[in-house]
Amino acid sequence: MASSGNGKRLTQQLLDLKDRIEKAKSQRSEMQGELKSIRKQLKDNYSIESIEDATAMLDEMEQRLESLEKDIQDKVEEAETLLDQEED
Repeated sequence: MASSGNGKRLTQQLLDLKDRIEKAKSQRSEMQGELKSIRKQLKDNYSIESIEDATAMLDEMEQRLESLEKDIQDKVEEAETLLDQEED
């Protein structure tokens, strides 16, 4: 009889494992669909087809952002200087 209990337990463990595998397969399919959608958006909107393309675009955008931040800071300093001169 002890053998019967072990058999039921093993059967339940196998069924649980089967369920976990099926859930993992389903999640994998969903994630693959999402990835495909994201890749299509990147290609359609930004002409990005690879990680290298994305990295290059990110680097370019960071450089442009730094340049814009510097321009803004320069303009703020220029405006402050003009305001200080008007006060004198």
